[in-house]
Amino acid sequence: MEFYESPPFSMTKKIEETPLAPAMKISDWIIVFILTCIPVLNLIMLIIWSLDKRGNPNRRSFAQAVLIFVAVMLVLSSFYFGQMTGWLFQIMALM
Repeated sequence: MEFYESPPFSMTKKIEETPLAPAMKISDWIIVFILTCIPVLNLIMLIIWSLDKRGNPNRRSFAQAVLIFVAVMLVLSSFYFGQMTGWLFQIMALM
């Protein structure tokens, strides 16, 4: 009867890791949040950051997530606004 032997485990063997993105400093995040508070500039900067391949991938992912969130909220709010407008016209028709 043969038993399967696993290869010997080496504690000194280094695992090849993909290079990590440099961490953004607190001051970088503060600048990002300040720029996202300015009404028209926020959309421009979020689009630039989400399409930038050479920039920080953490900021790129953040910008993509915010743009997706804004798009979903825009769709939901337009549905809600349309519903409220329809109710308003129904009430006006009853008068």
